[in-house]
Amino acid sequence: MSGCRFKKILFLVIGLVIVLITGCQSNINEKTLEGRETDSGLLTEEESNSTETEPLKEAKDGVLEIEEDKFVSQMEEIYNYSDKYLGETVRYQGYIFLEKYEGKDYLYVVRNTYVCECAEEESVVGFEIAWEGDIPEEGTWVEVTGVLDSYVEEENEYILVRVSNLDVKDEIGKTFVTE
Repeated sequence: MSGCRFKKILFLVIGLVIVLITGCQSNINEKTLEGRETDSGLLTEEESNSTETEPLKEAKDGVLEIEEDKFVSQMEEIYNYSDKYLGETVRYQGYIFLEKYEGKDYLYVVRNTYVCECAEEESVVGFEIAWEGDIPEEGTWVEVTGVLDSYVEEENEYILVRVSNLDVKDEIGKTFVTE
C-alpha cells in the first residue's frame, strides 16, 4: 500500500471516529463530573424544544417529586427549564457521589445512566448538593429534600440542591435509570 493511500485511509478512520464520538453526545449541558467543564449549563431554546422531558408533579406536601421511573426525563426538565424550577423544593433518591476538583470537594446525589445509548457509555445524572450535616459514606443510598438553586463558578452557572433533609435509606431504588 502506498504511503499516500495509507494516509488517506488513516484520515478517514480518524474522521469517522471523531464523528462517532461527537455525534453521540447528550443534549443536556450540565456540569460534567470529570473536569467540571461546561458552558452556561442551560440549553438553547431550539435544544430545549427538541428534548422530550417530563414535568414534575407536586406531592401532597408541596414538594416536587423526582420519580424513579421518570428520573432522567425529569432531570432534563429541570436543567432545560431551570428558570421555572429555581427556588422550588424537590425530593429525590440516589447515591452519594463525591468529587475532588482543583482542591475543592463537591458532593452529589446521583444515579447511573447512559450518556448515549448508541455507544452504551455510562455516566451519572443528578444534582450537586449543599448539605451542612454529616456526609454519609460514598455510595450510600439517600433521599434528599431541598431547594433548587444555582451558583456561578469560573464563569459557568451550575444547579444544586440546598438540602434541608437527608435521610439514609435501607431500601435501594434503581441505581441505573434510562427514562
